[in-house]
Amino acid sequence: MPTAEIRKNLKWLTVISWKYDCKNNSGMPAEEENRNMIALEATVEEHLENDNLLRHAYSRTGNNLKELLYYIHDRDQFLEAFNKAMSDQPIYPIEITFYEDCEWEEFQKLLNDFSNSVNE
Repeated sequence: MPTAEIRKNLKWLTVISWKYDCKNNSGMPAEEENRNMIALEATVEEHLENDNLLRHAYSRTGNNLKELLYYIHDRDQFLEAFNKAMSDQPIYPIEITFYEDCEWEEFQKLLNDFSNSVNE
């Protein structure tokens, strides 16, 4: 878990969701779509994460859904930087949702889930 100071400055949980339909691949994306998802994530990392606009929390893929979860400081600043970074990318079928999570409770739940599964 990041320090309290980092959590205080990055209070918005930001979820980038990409729904896909892949009945023939056990709920995982097809190869080409997966490459596009990787390109999206790489662009976010290269242009936003490296500029310290966000902190990657975790990513998950399966059951016809890819989610990239980040903590950010400011929604408007994020969207401006995101749109600029994506300006030379194809239009991806994504949805971005923001949740105020000052204590990083969602991330703590994930850590607890992993901890509990290891202890079982």
